[in-house]
Formats: sequence, C-alpha cells, structure tokens
Amino acid sequence: MRGPYHASMSDAVPAEPMTNPTSTDRPVTPSLSEFLESAAVLANATVSVACEYIGARYDLLLPDVHLFCNAAQCGRPEAFAPEAERWTLPDRSTWTELKFLRYSCRGCGKSTKLYAVRIRFSNESLHEAAFTKIGEEPPNIGPTPKALRDLLGEAWVLYLKGVRSQLAGLELGAFVYFRRVVERIWPVLIERFVQLSQYDASLDQLAALKDAKDTRQINRSMEVALESIPASIFIDGHNPLDGLTDAYGNQTKEYTSAECSQRADRLRSALNQLADITSKVPGAG
Repeated sequence: MRGPYHASMSDAVPAEPMTNPTSTDRPVTPSLSEFLESAAVLANATVSVACEYIGARYDLLLPDVHLFCNAAQCGRPEAFAPEAERWTLPDRSTWTELKFLRYSCRGCGKSTKLYAVRIRFSNESLHEAAFTKIGEEPPNIGPTPKALRDLLGEAWVLYLKGVRSQLAGLELGAFVYFRRVVERIWPVLIERFVQLSQYDASLDQLAALKDAKDTRQINRSMEVALESIPASIFIDGHNPLDGLTDAYGNQTKEYTSAECSQRADRLRSALNQLADITSKVPGAG
C-alpha cells in the first residue's frame, strides 16, 4: 500500500532528487513548495520554510509551486504564484493554526489551486515547521490534457474515481475503475485506429480491426486488434496498443494487490499515451 506522502502521476512537476552533501543518515527536509506539490492529503512532515523576523512579528515567505496547468492556453507545467507572498504570524513559539493558501497560474492567470494546511512551529528552528495538508482543490490528479478528456468522454468520471482510488492507496479499486474506462472507450479507440490505418493497412487488416470493434468479449477483441495494427503506425517498433492490452490483463484471472497497483499505473499511463497518439484523427478533438 502506498504511503501518505505518495501521489502517483501527480500534477507536480518532477524535480531532481535532493541530496545532502554533509550527511547520509539524516533524511533531507522537504521544502514547503515540495510538500505542497507532492504530499497526499492528510500527510504531515517537517518542512523547511523561509521566515523573516521584522520588529515584533514573523513573516513566513510563501514560495511559488510548480504544477501542470490544464487550462487550454497552457496545457503544460507552469509556476503558480501565491495570492499573498507573505503570511504574518503571531508569536511563533507556541503557535498552531489552520490556513488556506491560494495560488493561481502565472501563465494564464485562470487556473487556481487552494491548499488547506495546519502549521505548527517550535523553538527549535526558525527555518523549519510542521505542516499537515488538510486538503486541496482541485484534487491532485495529475495532468489532464484535452486529448485525454476527449478520448474518455463520459468515462471521464470513472477515470477520476480511479485516480482518487490511487491517491487513497486503494490499488484494487483503481485497477477496477481503469479497466472499466478501457471497456467503455474500447470501440471508440478501435475506430480511431481504423482511421489512422486506412491508408497503410491491408483490406484484411482493416476488416479485422472492424471485427475487433464489434467483438463483445474484450480479451478476444484485444487479441484481434493487436494482430491487425499495421507496422507503419508502430511507435519505436512497438505496437501502440500493446501497453494497454498487457496492463488490462485477463478478465478471468485474479491479481495480487501489488499487481493491481502496477497494472493501474500502467493503464493510466497507456490511456494518456493513446489519447495523444489518436488525437491526430480528424474530428477526435
């Protein structure tokens, strides 16, 4: 099961691993921006903060966070700026408070992010504080490109349930939801491959793809489709459907919790890749 600090395919921009040149025993303290970007809801951690003492008050300096902006004009990782760059604190020695942190995309100014956190200071360090992420809105579900939403259509709701199951550590639930997504969109996906293949596939291959689209038993349909994709639309020598069909597995087989977790991750990744590949079909977007 995933730990409380795990968020698979989160909307945080991947960062280089942190290293501590002076010690290999003490874990590196995450920065506040790293905690906000990557921590799961209800995660808590001691984080490094920037804090200034001015006269009789303390100011906590809020950093930018780097997230994937799903707005149409962005659709890429962007910096999100805090609504207020300084957060004035009372006497920090015994202070605990719940706080909302509001952010907006610096690129488009339209996408927003809201964090609810609890902060607790101590006298041990001016540059560290204990944070708990109480909640965030929108949920940290990762990049959601327009091509993916267009492919999924009404199955988008099931996809979101799968992502939230992953974030909650419910591996079996996530695998079941992503499987249901595949089953809902399979005919649409095959139709897109029919259109992509129409100039390169043989008549037999096109006929087989159309038969696969109409085959009700999905494992059999997947077998037929895999054998009928023309090599001209392979990606780096690999059949573009291979990752999805392999991760989907056999309907009649039971999988362990660890296998469900791995297959859910692979299904989610494959859906994103196929959405991008088939978005080139006229009328797909």
